[in-house]
Amino acid sequence: MTISPPSTGSPRQQRREAVAALVENGWARVDVPRPAARPHVVLMVAALAAAAALGTGVVLQLVRPVPLPGTDRPAAPPAVAAFTAVSGWDCATAADRGFDVQGRTAQWYTVARGGWTGDGCHGTFEAVPTSGDPATEGPQRAVWWFAPGTAYTRCAVEVFRPAPARARDAAIRAARYYVRAGRDGARLAAFDLDQTAGPGTWAAAGTFPVSAGGVAVELVDRGVAPAAGDRLAVTQVRVRCTG
Repeated sequence: MTISPPSTGSPRQQRREAVAALVENGWARVDVPRPAARPHVVLMVAALAAAAALGTGVVLQLVRPVPLPGTDRPAAPPAVAAFTAVSGWDCATAADRGFDVQGRTAQWYTVARGGWTGDGCHGTFEAVPTSGDPATEGPQRAVWWFAPGTAYTRCAVEVFRPAPARARDAAIRAARYYVRAGRDGARLAAFDLDQTAGPGTWAAAGTFPVSAGGVAVELVDRGVAPAAGDRLAVTQVRVRCTG
């Protein structure tokens, strides 16, 4: 009896089977290590992939930008400009600034020169007698008032010290002023000013809050004149208000 060997198939099929066997068993030998990826190669490949992705994203953003989170927030409102104004004796008035006097008598007189000459003022001021008592206020007073608006919270106050030809026309060394909560408001603070120091200059009195009615400065006639005929000067006041 003749025994036939098993069918081996066509030569092409035999080659495919040989290649498959080599792939499956080629690294099965004990003395031949299975290949493994080296760490630095893996890191280099990962870095190249990340760089390629980043470059692609940059190009796409330039070609067709994508809105980023938070870029559509509304812009902050612009800062409010400072309110600066001058009022006083022989100065122009407006809806947001003015000047009042009370208790005028025949002993008052106008000094033609020495007051502030800018901001609508004409350089004159008024000379007023004092009450004659360092602790008592008489009926004479002057009020400078300002209404900057609700956007402002504080005002720096300055008082003009005149430069008269006669020293007696501005001779009080401790003229009493009050800061008030607007034209008809309550008194909030007080300060004394030497009207003889620094003739022709602005004296800083401080910074004070703005009330609902604005801010005002009041001069009273309290005090004793250094010599007979010496007068208290009623001049000009300037404010600079900020939010």
